[in-house]
Amino acid sequence: MFKRLLTLGLIIFSLLAVGQTRPGSLKGKVTDASTGETIPFAPVLIKQGETIVKSTTTDMDGEFNINPVDPGKYDVFCIYAGYADYVARGVVIEADRPRILNITMNTSSTILQDIEVIWQAPLI
Repeated sequence: MFKRLLTLGLIIFSLLAVGQTRPGSLKGKVTDASTGETIPFAPVLIKQGETIVKSTTTDMDGEFNINPVDPGKYDVFCIYAGYADYVARGVVIEADRPRILNITMNTSSTILQDIEVIWQAPLI
């Protein structure tokens, strides 16, 4: 009888201990690759498959913190005008500890071939 109660108590205790794990977080800094300057207000997205799980924007210092994030594997995206899209696939978020991911973005430019401006004089 005592062994059964002890076994039951250990099972309940272990289930409660597993249930107490806290989610992790993702934090880091977004910088320009050529100048090293931080990029403020850049959107950072965490996706699992095609679903956006969490998102945020960087602050004035280019830093971001996404909290809480359930443990697992995610894809991290950062898209900002004038820069090539950043994608990090398979980023592992662990429970009870922050995952630090510093993002370095490369500049991107598109050259327009022809621009045609048409102006007509007003009727009046």
